[in-house]
Amino acid sequence: MDRESYEKYLLAGEIVDKVKKIVYEKVKVGVSILEICEFVESEIKRLGGQPAFPCNVCVNDIAAHYTALPEDRTKIPKDSIVKVDIGVHIDGFIVDTAFTKYFSPRFKGLSDIARESLEKAVEIIRDGVKVKSVSEAIEKTITAAGFMPIEDLSGHQLKQYNLHAGINIPNVARIAPN
Repeated sequence: MDRESYEKYLLAGEIVDKVKKIVYEKVKVGVSILEICEFVESEIKRLGGQPAFPCNVCVNDIAAHYTALPEDRTKIPKDSIVKVDIGVHIDGFIVDTAFTKYFSPRFKGLSDIARESLEKAVEIIRDGVKVKSVSEAIEKTITAAGFMPIEDLSGHQLKQYNLHAGINIPNVARIAPN
């Protein structure tokens, strides 16, 4: 990767990190999902980036890809778990991140194991490691804690102007490439 591309990834990462920290405090019971989405996207622009995709705010059984339409009046409910997915790009160089916040102690274990499985994947990913090995580590971490992995969501490679490029890392080993 050339230096200019690298710098753009770094800048996008700095922006998404700042936005993530600010919006984490804004995600509260009773707050409108549309308000959160609009805030995230305006902050990204204010800080010099562009949204890589519409901000996603997913509540409870909605695991991914929910964004509020202009007429959406949905608010964060009490006793919920919320995932906010944020993407920033600089000239197409995309950084994609998410965080989870819960408003009931019954979701602590789920939130903790999601983070732990991500950390386990990051710990073993290296050049030459098979995708299936990473998927096995994710799946074992999740199932050992008594949860079931979501099969149709995955980690994914990013390329310029391509959010889901090339390699995907499934949460379950049986659907991972060798």
